[in-house]
Amino acid sequence: MGHDGQNVSFDIDYDELHDFVGRERSNFALDGKDGIPPLFTRRRSRSRSVDSPPVYLSSAPLLNQPISSSRSADSVPRQHHFILMEDLTGCLRRSCVLDLKMGTRQYGMDAVPSKKRSQRKKCDRTTSRPLGVRVCGMQVWNHATQSYVTQNKYMGRDIRPEEFRSLLAFFLHDGERLLVRHIPVLLQKLYALARIISRLKGFRFYGCSLLLIYDGDRDVQEAFRVSALEHPSSRSKRGESLERSQTRSRSQVAARSSLRRTHSEDLLFGPVSRRSGGKRKRGEVNVRIVDFAHTTTGRDWAAYPPPLGRAVVHQVSSSKGYQAEVDAESGVIYARFPPHYPKEPDRGFLFGLKNLAETLETIWNDERMRRIKASRDDPSVDTSQLPPLVLDGKEIFDDIFRPLESGEDLGTLSA
Repeated sequence: MGHDGQNVSFDIDYDELHDFVGRERSNFALDGKDGIPPLFTRRRSRSRSVDSPPVYLSSAPLLNQPISSSRSADSVPRQHHFILMEDLTGCLRRSCVLDLKMGTRQYGMDAVPSKKRSQRKKCDRTTSRPLGVRVCGMQVWNHATQSYVTQNKYMGRDIRPEEFRSLLAFFLHDGERLLVRHIPVLLQKLYALARIISRLKGFRFYGCSLLLIYDGDRDVQEAFRVSALEHPSSRSKRGESLERSQTRSRSQVAARSSLRRTHSEDLLFGPVSRRSGGKRKRGEVNVRIVDFAHTTTGRDWAAYPPPLGRAVVHQVSSSKGYQAEVDAESGVIYARFPPHYPKEPDRGFLFGLKNLAETLETIWNDERMRRIKASRDDPSVDTSQLPPLVLDGKEIFDDIFRPLESGEDLGTLSA
């Protein structure tokens, strides 16, 4: 998601996303000595590193083979459909990746009952239900040991809600110091993403993940830290009025009237998302949404069961636990487990964003107080102080989440 040169690292086009998650659902699969706190030493991942060299597919003929223009259609070998996936870490020296499964519901509308039960139990036992977010994997570069620390999804299932902050802080730690300067920029991205998701009425991002990616190389991070110190308010530009910024944004839109703009670009053109130079800084955390296999737009399903006499196509997904009944004429799925609030946005996903943002805010404030205390205890300690966080944009969560009614179940927010 997103385009090079855009103001944000993620982008959503309503029309393209609607086509993307239509009835072709079954055709894609988107994307102590180590310095580990005791909490995270229970399991170590044996999965391949995300830095493994990518495998490139090519549809071009071999150069040493002649190409015959007279070949008949019958002689053409079978075609293979595939998805061209972007390598998000290929240009990074020391790729650090955190995979966060978002939302309070993880099963799609075409799940069989046994799949629904197993997924609900998994959410009940993990942070998915109380926080709307669960760790599914992590890789972080430890500069002190010059090695990677990796954790898999099974470790994430063992994390309790009160331990989530420690894990998130560990992801932003290079073994010697907390890379705290990422937090203000990352918060603004999460606020902006929440603004987008809140406008997508009827959409459900069941099973989607949020990827946080950055380059853990020491030189890259030092350059980012210096840049953040030189431009501490490049994201918000508090001295500039909202009216002036909106006027400038409108003039920019007029100047680029020949170019197509997406809905999400319009939403993100406010003061919250402005960036110095308009490009992502080197070393900055990249935010991506992936895994759209069970996403729905709200316009691609019908109530279950199918009407009598209606032609139905039965589709068995490659994912275990899914079997769809699709209307042969319209191509829409008959949803066994449709959203309970089909005219609302995915509040489960937004709930996860809210808790993720609040956790980052807590990490910043804890580090700020630690540095203040260290300076008081020993004035000779050379510790740069942190300012109070700029939280422009946080109010989006107040707009989304009214106080919960008596008996309202947080576990149904994604439904």
